[in-house]
Amino acid sequence: MIGPGQRLDMRWSADSDTLILRIARAAVDEALGKRLGDIPAAPIHFDADLHHAATGSWLAAARIFGESAGAGLLAQSPLAAGHFEQLLVQGLLDSQPHTLTDHLTEPGTMDLPAVLRRAMAFCEERAGDPISIADIAIAAHTGVRSLQRLFKTRLEMSPLEYLQRVRLDRAHQDLVALRGTVAEVAMRWGFTHLGRFSALYRKSYGHTPSESVRRSAHGQQAGATRGQFVYRGPVCTMGDHESGVAQHSGVL
Repeated sequence: MIGPGQRLDMRWSADSDTLILRIARAAVDEALGKRLGDIPAAPIHFDADLHHAATGSWLAAARIFGESAGAGLLAQSPLAAGHFEQLLVQGLLDSQPHTLTDHLTEPGTMDLPAVLRRAMAFCEERAGDPISIADIAIAAHTGVRSLQRLFKTRLEMSPLEYLQRVRLDRAHQDLVALRGTVAEVAMRWGFTHLGRFSALYRKSYGHTPSESVRRSAHGQQAGATRGQFVYRGPVCTMGDHESGVAQHSGVL
């Protein structure tokens, strides 16, 4: 098994029965792009492992593909040929070690492809700006429809719904930190309809925005009260070394 740019020298006897399967780099790149979200900048290199548990099954599928192609069956059904090719390419990526094996097997990679991560990061970084779905798609290096399908498939929401959740979280943080009134915070994060903002907030956090403000304000007041202390004890005044009793108060 050799990859792009690699050289191989072999000799066969005249009576050998040899099947050579050539897979275009574009097909491998496309398969990787679907799984990782990005087409790799450099070609992957395989480290053939003929003892891998899945190698035998993959070689059997390759032989069937070769026999079907030789018999002209695949030419009669381009759709079947396309599915068979995908089976072989994806099977190759899963059955043989290569330079991107860790990326394909890393937990969460399949759930968060690079396109989706870029879109989510853009929403989080620009949550305070008037961005559109087209802006998100451009930042993610994909088209609007592809982005919508990706969000729906992976996160079960649209890109703009995700942006709204990010903004709602920022609003929640501001309310808890008492960074303005409910109306001020809502407007700051693009929620111009206070009734809808309150409904969304209650659905996400279990209480109204005003309740978050009251809880935070009450917590600060209670903390200030608990921090008050009175000290009675001996003190020494500058210029007068007689001990006495004085009262001091402060906040911890």
